[in-house]
Amino acid sequence: MRRRGKSAINCSAPPGKAQVFKLEDVDRVDQPGGSDGGSPGLPASHYLKTSVSAIGEVAVTELFGEGTEYVLYSVEDVDTANPKIVFLTLPSSSRSAMWLTEAFIDRGIRKQVMIGAKVAVTSLASVEKVLADPMTKLCSGEWSLSFVWNTGRCGSTLLHRAISSLGVVSLSEPHWLDQLQYQRRVPEKAAALKRVLSVCVAAEVTIARRQKQIAGWSTATKISFNPKAGGAEVIAPAVAGAFPHARHVFMYRACHKVVESFTGLKFSAGLPLALQLMWRIFGTSALRSRPATSTSLGHLDVGLAQLSSLPVAELTARWIGVIATWVELQERRRAGASSLSLVGDPIGSALNVRMDEFTSKDMAVRTSVLRSVLSHFGLVATNAKEPALAPALKAFETNSQVGSSMSGEKVKIVQKADVPAIARCVQLGLASSVKAHGVIVEQDGANVLLPRSLGVPPRA
Repeated sequence: MRRRGKSAINCSAPPGKAQVFKLEDVDRVDQPGGSDGGSPGLPASHYLKTSVSAIGEVAVTELFGEGTEYVLYSVEDVDTANPKIVFLTLPSSSRSAMWLTEAFIDRGIRKQVMIGAKVAVTSLASVEKVLADPMTKLCSGEWSLSFVWNTGRCGSTLLHRAISSLGVVSLSEPHWLDQLQYQRRVPEKAAALKRVLSVCVAAEVTIARRQKQIAGWSTATKISFNPKAGGAEVIAPAVAGAFPHARHVFMYRACHKVVESFTGLKFSAGLPLALQLMWRIFGTSALRSRPATSTSLGHLDVGLAQLSSLPVAELTARWIGVIATWVELQERRRAGASSLSLVGDPIGSALNVRMDEFTSKDMAVRTSVLRSVLSHFGLVATNAKEPALAPALKAFETNSQVGSSMSGEKVKIVQKADVPAIARCVQLGLASSVKAHGVIVEQDGANVLLPRSLGVPPRA
């Protein structure tokens, strides 16, 4: 494996074997892209520095044996004929902390791993052969899966904590899943993506079931994944193809609140001068991406141009894109299913959960929404009483992201004038979603309500 900062991973292990390297350095900066501040899901070698030469080999079966110290980290070279998988070793207490204490596995694993740890690299094909049985159990629904898609800053980590409190194996933002979400792929690669996803899920679940130090995990048959915000239009259909019995939820929050939270945390030292100058000089032409909606992009650009900074405009456009693509995906899946099979479509039958109701101060509303989500995932009965929900409700009493940079102090990046301007962008960006997919824009864009949202009284 090459040193940190390079883009490739070398692995010459024969079938059924993994090459083992020694970890010499790791980027522990509590950001998805590490110290460089880049996008999530970068190659393992972006964060890790290992010995140039392998220090040995192990059988792939050893990676999944009882008491294994190996945990899944990343998947590499997905778009090639020979994808590779990277594992790291962690002692027992660090493994428990990574899954149960850290808010996000992708950053938590870099925080917990020790210099000198083993880094094992093997082929996807070798892992696939070893995990044929768990892959069958997951695909058939014998072991149940749930996925929580989201806009970010909307309560999805809180739901992860609530699910974990019930003894469920809940996995929050593993790095390999970040990679699959944030590395866009052309449609003809769909089969390869489905295969990689199937193997990685099976590997993560199998390793989790080897953890006897975590109560209930060694016999767990209910597993939940909490992916990062965005990317559902790419990865959710692959999940549905690989695991047709999986259940899904989408969590969201008002645009300006999401943007306020993300920018306030990311730019805690204030906006860099370079970003300020880029916005003044280039305006909306500096945006890296725009939402793929049928609304005139020119009209949306007019709205985005009124915002105070490039990050505020970027995150506003991103939020609009996440919402628009999710509701379009749901509608398309529902339209493609007959009335008899609709209930069986995992995405078309997904529930939408708005943070307003999920964290409502009205405990009856909060409890009802939580019960509906947990029963949708098959974790509690549909008529579960409060004692059965008590551990999950208790999770609401603490900051779900404590210990992470995402729980830090926020600075004011979104200005007072930005709030109504963001609302106007929401109106412009979701105009086609209102007409085609039943999205309700509330308070002139200050909030939105998606179809199938929980905890909201029926409207006339």
